[in-house]
Amino acid sequence: MLDRRSFLAAVPAVALAQGEGGLREVAAKRGMWFGAAASWPLLRDDETYARHFAAECNMLVPENVLKMQVVHPEPERYVFIPGDFLASFCQKNGMKMRGHTLVWHQQMAPWFQKVA
Repeated sequence: MLDRRSFLAAVPAVALAQGEGGLREVAAKRGMWFGAAASWPLLRDDETYARHFAAECNMLVPENVLKMQVVHPEPERYVFIPGDFLASFCQKNGMKMRGHTLVWHQQMAPWFQKVA
């Protein structure tokens, strides 16, 4: 049985074998977006991963860096560095960035839970 990782690894090879290029190119030719959720430390620290992500995706969805727990961890403190990094990565690679849940019950800032 083919697992998800093996399938996703094989799809670009099939597209290339058919002369269509990677998933990003295949999607663009059909007027579609192809993207995935990504973790900012991985994109920042792993050049190979970042290169492949940019080559195969034309849209990025931040995993957790735009959730309140990260963006607004304390009442008077905001942290935009991870989200800004992902926005810059998208801009540099001609990608769209889809926003993600700011307020979600499982990842609220601890200070906010005391106030609410």
